[in-house]
Amino acid sequence: MKVTAAMPPLSDLETGASPNAAGAFRVAPVPMADWTEAQVAFLAPRRAAMGPENLYEFLALHGVVLERLERWFEYLETESLLDAQTQRFAIARVGRQRGVADLLERLQGPSAGRDEAQALAQRDANDAALSPAQSAVAATVDELIADAFVGDETWQALTRHFDELQIIELLFVIGDYSFLAMLAKTFAAPRPA
Repeated sequence: MKVTAAMPPLSDLETGASPNAAGAFRVAPVPMADWTEAQVAFLAPRRAAMGPENLYEFLALHGVVLERLERWFEYLETESLLDAQTQRFAIARVGRQRGVADLLERLQGPSAGRDEAQALAQRDANDAALSPAQSAVAATVDELIADAFVGDETWQALTRHFDELQIIELLFVIGDYSFLAMLAKTFAAPRPA
């Protein structure tokens, strides 16, 4: 079953990606009229929360990727070994470092504590306003984005606050949201300066 509805005109994307000067995207989002029943179930609530032409509508072109992403997000929301505050903080920090904080904030959807996570993510990893666990997460994000590696000192700080499975999950969260940030920025040609 497909849902039919007119797509609004191309505009500045909710994803942080932008059409090029001619208004053309590098990869076009799947039109709402072409959504399958499964895509409607996943995409409609996200469109309602984030607006049209959001990152998920671009990813819908590749059904397997969207399906796996949906399962991953469902896991993070319902079964994660990391508490929601740690997830939000890590994602906000990735957004800050990748220059797409607004995008990653919207990808998370509405959630309590998101504003606080965004504010804390702007601080230096050694800022006294951060808890020791937040400092370890901030340093982990910063090091992974800068060097694709977590140094020994940061690893030791992580192990004081998280068990091995939580650390693995944290690394996946950081990597996945960093990847989503890169996709969002790449799917559309940047506007000329």
